[in-house]
Amino acid sequence: MVSSLSPRVASGTQVELPAASSSALTMADSFRLVRADLRNLGLLLFGFLLMLVAVPPARSFAMTDDWIYAQSVRALLSGNYQPHDWSQANAIVHVVWGALFSLVLGQNFTALAIANLVTTLVCLVLFYLLLRYLNVSPAYALLGTVLLGINPLFPYLGYSFMTDITFMALVLGALLCYLVGVQKGRVGWFFWGSVLVALACFTRQTGIIVVPAALLFALWKGKSTLKSGLSIGLLPVALFGAYLVWSHFQPVPLVAYYVKDTQALIFQYPVEFLLDRGQRVAWAFAAMGLYLLPLVRLPKTPRLALLVFAILSPW
Repeated sequence: MVSSLSPRVASGTQVELPAASSSALTMADSFRLVRADLRNLGLLLFGFLLMLVAVPPARSFAMTDDWIYAQSVRALLSGNYQPHDWSQANAIVHVVWGALFSLVLGQNFTALAIANLVTTLVCLVLFYLLLRYLNVSPAYALLGTVLLGINPLFPYLGYSFMTDITFMALVLGALLCYLVGVQKGRVGWFFWGSVLVALACFTRQTGIIVVPAALLFALWKGKSTLKSGLSIGLLPVALFGAYLVWSHFQPVPLVAYYVKDTQALIFQYPVEFLLDRGQRVAWAFAAMGLYLLPLVRLPKTPRLALLVFAILSPW
């Protein structure tokens, strides 16, 4: 996305963007981590540690709705796990991940925050690698990853125990596996991508959307065969189908009645709903525009862009 933006600066000169081929697939066989990548990953780790020093993860209170998943972790560790009445996401993988940290650090919100922060760092690394495999230069891959990391929602969710970060890490990992599989023509990468998609589906049900997207991508790049198609979709579709059958015979959770009432209010007061959602969308676009502002007129060097991002980040 960065390389597709206008490279003009105020003086009317052109900024030389990183060289990109007509297709991201041309770099697949020759791609390898270079010294700049190791440096950038080190910088990301250093920035992440600075964040932890500035804002320690210790807390004894819930953030947003993560009390739902904290209770699920407690139920799992006590051997009485069942889907929570107020959880729309199935969150099975997310709960198991939190339980692993709770076994070591104790059953508290601090342990769950640490579990999610570890996943947050994984997200940043996977996103950087995904950009590099898409033929983005190391400097601009770092810039894009920093843009993700300083988005206010990202660290906020990272310090919580909501499912967003876990789901994002699994989807990013799946996309990376599918991309490498298409680029290198190796079915094994498709299989590992399907494993991650299946895990994503058992964190948030919407993860199943990745399967048709991956199949279309493989078809578009001429890598679609029966074997690759089965490797991409068979495992997640089969497991997700089994989950849907199982959930059909479970008691209706309380959150289903809440969603039904909310939908009724939307149809009853459509104008008020649109105004409320419109305001939220306006806020979201305003925040996004603030962080994309340095990319409107790109500085001559990525370091200057990073400096602008650093200045804007406290806001």
